[in-house]
Amino acid sequence: MLLLFGPVEVWGAEPLSLSQTARQAEAEHRFADAARDLRLWLRQHPTDGPAWLRLASVAAVRADVVTATAACANAAPFVDPIAALACRGRVGLVSLEYERAYAPLVAALGHQRYAHRNDIWTTWACGVAAELAVAQGLDDAADRLFQRALRGAAAPTPQIEAAWLDHLLATGRYRQVLAATSAREPLDMLQLRRMIALQRLGMAQEGASLRAYLHWQYQSELERGEFLHAREIARFYLDVLPDTERARLAAENNLDYQREAQDYALYHRAFAVP
Repeated sequence: MLLLFGPVEVWGAEPLSLSQTARQAEAEHRFADAARDLRLWLRQHPTDGPAWLRLASVAAVRADVVTATAACANAAPFVDPIAALACRGRVGLVSLEYERAYAPLVAALGHQRYAHRNDIWTTWACGVAAELAVAQGLDDAADRLFQRALRGAAAPTPQIEAAWLDHLLATGRYRQVLAATSAREPLDMLQLRRMIALQRLGMAQEGASLRAYLHWQYQSELERGEFLHAREIARFYLDVLPDTERARLAAENNLDYQREAQDYALYHRAFAVP
């Protein structure tokens, strides 16, 4: 899942607009609430292109291809063409139409209009194209696109960073994961990927304190019935500290929030464990 604009800001005492509450809900993985608020906002502001893009993103996370496709079409007249193509590419990740979504997006990114741009829309498009490349096994192309996304003028979102680390893990480049992260990494989602790399390098002892911290954090969330980070929790109890019961609990509840291809794959992994 690639969020469009990174973390939500903190607003003052002024009442939040529906657009702001939607963004807050999206950041908290309350995607149904985000979609509701966005629809209400867009009834009043039908020319708000970025809001249409956000609705498409929220719908895609929930595997609602029909809503996401329509939202991309509604956004197109009001946003940069590369953003409209990235939106369609985002839907392609969910509908599994990887090649159909990838070809026009990567062609546009290579066009003289966009080849040297590194603004927020082009950076987002590079991240989406990179994920489409990964889905097709185009590892070299994915490397180039991820690197371009990470070098964009806008700071890369944690989602882009996590997707890049996942690609490195999937292709066995564990030491590159360590080089790209820090032992003092502030985000749990990136710490988890570092811990998986340590585990696969046979360096689990070096990550003992990190493993203990993540176990405490994720166990506490499960005990409170909080599943905001259920995707990461399931991966931790599959790949770092095997615990079938916790992995299944997290993977099953994760589908209440996110229903992308990787979420279903995670669910099947958890329930395939004897």
